[in-house]
Amino acid sequence: MECHLSHPFPNDDVKISAYSYPPVDGRMYVLLTDKACIVVDPANDADAVAMLKRQGIEELKIILTHEHCDHMTGVAMLRDNFNCVLICSTRCSEAILDPRKNLSQFYEFLKMSILERKLGYLEADELRPFSLEADVWFENEYMFSFGNYKIVLVQLPGHSNGGLSMVVNDTNGTPVCLFTGDNLMLDYEVCTRLPGGSRRKYEEFTLPFFRSFKGDVIVYPGHGADCL
Repeated sequence: MECHLSHPFPNDDVKISAYSYPPVDGRMYVLLTDKACIVVDPANDADAVAMLKRQGIEELKIILTHEHCDHMTGVAMLRDNFNCVLICSTRCSEAILDPRKNLSQFYEFLKMSILERKLGYLEADELRPFSLEADVWFENEYMFSFGNYKIVLVQLPGHSNGGLSMVVNDTNGTPVCLFTGDNLMLDYEVCTRLPGGSRRKYEEFTLPFFRSFKGDVIVYPGHGADCL
């Protein structure tokens, strides 16, 4: 898959790359600092794995922004090649155990769409029901350090019941960037009609959270444009 961008943080000690998942115009984000890495919504991408091996990655955290299958097709590949910790919300951790709840049970609909568009780059064995187990899950918020930055995962319902956003704060506690998954996108309307979605919760909890950010904060969405 094509790597779309490489953005440095303000002091250039962290770089972000975005890889596309063409069937659904999805985005996987890779954050690198020293020998540590965060992968947000991993896609099945051999080029990304090769790049991480060249970097000599010793610590890799996988963050799932929510429980839908198109945002975790690359988890197995990463686990096969690295020592990974998969982190998500409690509700997401429960849903990814079940192919019906992570929507991979309904892969035939995606496969039919891909075949109709004659997209030849997706292997058939990617399109099958699957389940995953998380290593770490949380309610409300979860924090950890990444280089000189503080990562805050915030549970945010709306598009799905197990959604989250990842906020990257600098040493002063100022937000630098925000990974929103499918709860905020430039090119697509936020869908709350899928199982577990809620327009009421989205408007009550998630929209006010996004509107609370002031100043220049780069937004990385789950689909479409690489950053907003």
